[in-house]
Amino acid sequence: MMKLIIIIPIFILLTACSTAGADTNAAAVTALSTYLQAFSDKNEAQMSTLVCKDWAEDALLEYDAFQGVETTLEGLSCEVLTAEDNLVTAACQGKIQASYQNEMQEFDLSQRVYRLQKTGSDWLVCGYSAP
Repeated sequence: MMKLIIIIPIFILLTACSTAGADTNAAAVTALSTYLQAFSDKNEAQMSTLVCKDWAEDALLEYDAFQGVETTLEGLSCEVLTAEDNLVTAACQGKIQASYQNEMQEFDLSQRVYRLQKTGSDWLVCGYSAP
């Protein structure tokens, strides 16, 4: 009986932690996916609400570089690689297709590992690096 009294609270704690981790991962992936879609759609207003203040200038510079081309987001699928406190790294599969004067160029999203940080109740994209 004593073992059962010890095991039940541990089980409840582990279940709560795994649920919180899954919720964190889902929220971070949703934020990253929304950011990438806003980037592709050239929705600067939405995109700028999804980035960290420290990375906003770099994000807008990259955004400006795509202003003269038509872009589409294809095959997007993202997953969390690491999660620690309010910081997450995530990787995506898919690509951004860019078309300029009938010339197509693809940007492979798997070539980036994104950094996200939770600020208040929101997950914000704070940059990326090579995998």
